[in-house]
Amino acid sequence: MPRIELIDVPLFNPSDPYHWQYDNLPLKNLIFRQEAINSLVDNLRELMDDAIGTQGTVSNRLNQSINPDGSIKKTSIDELQHSIEEHADTTDYVRMTNYERAKLTGIAEESTDVTIEVADSTGEHLLNSGRVKFVESATIRPRLQSPNIVKFDMRFPVEFAHKHYYGVTPVHQVSPGQDYKNYKVTSLSTPFIEGTLRIYINGLKINSNTSIYVPGALVDNPWTLLKFTPNAENGTFVLSAPIAEEDLIEVDFDIPLVALPPIG
Repeated sequence: MPRIELIDVPLFNPSDPYHWQYDNLPLKNLIFRQEAINSLVDNLRELMDDAIGTQGTVSNRLNQSINPDGSIKKTSIDELQHSIEEHADTTDYVRMTNYERAKLTGIAEESTDVTIEVADSTGEHLLNSGRVKFVESATIRPRLQSPNIVKFDMRFPVEFAHKHYYGVTPVHQVSPGQDYKNYKVTSLSTPFIEGTLRIYINGLKINSNTSIYVPGALVDNPWTLLKFTPNAENGTFVLSAPIAEEDLIEVDFDIPLVALPPIG
């Protein structure tokens, strides 16, 4: 602002035909007000000059970042400082990578947490993480029905197919010279399924675990303590003691219809 206080204000002098002190009071008040205005304008001028920087005027600086309507120009925003990497995680918002965001697209809206619990002879097992895989077994086969339905079909496994034999008279392993103790289930020593051999002597069933007393075929014959040891692979069995020639012996057993693959 021009230094207007340097311009003299005409005042009454002592030699003038006026009372120079009293009559000059109004003019002196105007001079004081003028100096106060001038000082305030000078302060504002200094602030404006400081805001100019290297652009010549404040308007030059404002025009670089603000549109005429007062909105911020997009070109004036520092893209680097506004990238997600520049933001800090808080309790309300967290940063997310593109990979993490892509995983969210595979989650259905309003989805809830799902866990699978399987109970078997060993106990209960909770499957609450990772992938759960369904595979077919000998009797159950899973089947996917589009788009998202899984059905389970029951089936009879081929390896379970077998044939029953009942009331077969076994053959001595050594002939002639039978010892009435070592037998074959058939003349061909037919292999049978493990655990299916059942032996009846004089109508009484014996077993392979515990010996039991078996009556003789004749009234006068003594009772014999018997059990047997099977050999399923060779189709044979051995009695714990020989029986009499007149004793009636029959066997039941099952044979597989399909050859099973070797174990191991």
